[in-house]
Amino acid sequence: MTAIIVEDMPQAIQVLENDLAMHCPEVQLIGTAHSIVGAAKLLQQVTPDVIFLDILLGDGTGFDLLEIFPGLNARIIFVTASDEFALRAFRYAAVDYLLKPVIRCN
Repeated sequence: MTAIIVEDMPQAIQVLENDLAMHCPEVQLIGTAHSIVGAAKLLQQVTPDVIFLDILLGDGTGFDLLEIFPGLNARIIFVTASDEFALRAFRYAAVDYLLKPVIRCN
């Protein structure tokens, strides 16, 4: 299974990368992007199975990215600091909606 992370906070990317490596070794991270523009460019090059997508990015929202790629077959997992977009996220068939900071349950 392949994944990309779209997140504008480098520390949040690092935490998610570490969590994936530790808890989901079968998930291969094939790219990261810090913006909608960067994510759009990345998605023209790779076809991930899963996208970990922040909602509020510096140049738009994660929803903007989904509008640019309406036929995207990847599973979407929103990772965001705000719970106010949850209903809208599930309208985009989100697989999950994680609130930052993501707390691990051992």
